[in-house]
Amino acid sequence: SGGTGLLTMGDPPPNPHPADGSGSFDDASGRVVGWGFEAPLSGRPSESVWRMAKNNKRRALLLTGPPGVGKTTVIRRAADAIGDLAIAGFRTDEIRSRSGRTGFRITTFDGRSAILAHTGIESPHRVGKYGVDIEAFDRIIESELVPDSGAELYLIDEIGKMECFSDRFVTSVHDLLESGRLVVATIQQGAEGFAGLVKQREDVEVWEVSQDNRDTLPNRLVSWVRARVGS
Repeated sequence: SGGTGLLTMGDPPPNPHPADGSGSFDDASGRVVGWGFEAPLSGRPSESVWRMAKNNKRRALLLTGPPGVGKTTVIRRAADAIGDLAIAGFRTDEIRSRSGRTGFRITTFDGRSAILAHTGIESPHRVGKYGVDIEAFDRIIESELVPDSGAELYLIDEIGKMECFSDRFVTSVHDLLESGRLVVATIQQGAEGFAGLVKQREDVEVWEVSQDNRDTLPNRLVSWVRARVGS
């Protein structure tokens, strides 16, 4: 098929919808709409995206793998090793009590934090037993995931079901990827919704995190970032 697209995918994924049901696939235009932008699902990549892919200088790296495998630990260790860079974004940590995990907290790399989800939060947006606080999350996103913020690197932990309830988050990630800024993100497994669309972009690189490689990935990630900073 002809034309220039944001995402080159061939056929659409089985469920090209975000977790909350917003966004829809338009059979006539071949686009996913409803996230504040339209994402073509097919067509040739833009010349700039094609050139980056050809030169193996993709500007976005995605770390995927099963829950608990160590994706956040890889991000945290890499961030510690490149602390001389201006980093924007956030990491996600578990909130635990004696009874076990009760929620998730996001923390920016300059120390601000907010509760993303908790068993005690009443919200129409839920994943399992956790209610998601979209307003608190959006207050972090509006200042962290801005392409012209002056950051040299954006670290996002993660592009997952909870985060994608936020239209602001989805649009911000899309805008960062389109801007060509340097992005490293953890991302949920599977091809559903917005996460599936991001994985199918021509300008992203995807690494699978496993128990076998998770200890060596931080150094590899640092090298990947250093090779691209300022390029």
